[in-house]
Amino acid sequence: MEREDARKLSPEAQHERRRQVVRAYKRGVNRRQIARDSGLSYSSVRMIVNRFKQDGLRGIESGRRGRPAGSCRTLSSEQEEQIRRMIWTSAPSNSSWTSLCGRAQQACF
Repeated sequence: MEREDARKLSPEAQHERRRQVVRAYKRGVNRRQIARDSGLSYSSVRMIVNRFKQDGLRGIESGRRGRPAGSCRTLSSEQEEQIRRMIWTSAPSNSSWTSLCGRAQQACF
């Protein structure tokens, strides 16, 4: 089976793929064979099996991906609020957006 990028699958399809891996593992199929049959990498199969062995079916459920909301922010929430207020209270003409951005930058840094 040709490998496909599982990240592009829907969460339901990803979960079904993991369940297929677990069913094959329970039948005693070798992990390398599962990887070949499912189109997943050996390391992905190994991770799915290990999560299943550790946490059962709950371990293979789809979870949130990526960074938590709000992490890696440059501005503090106070700085963001200050910029919002500057934007709402200053109705710039066509040419003054640059000066507004400069004032916001000076206020925050």
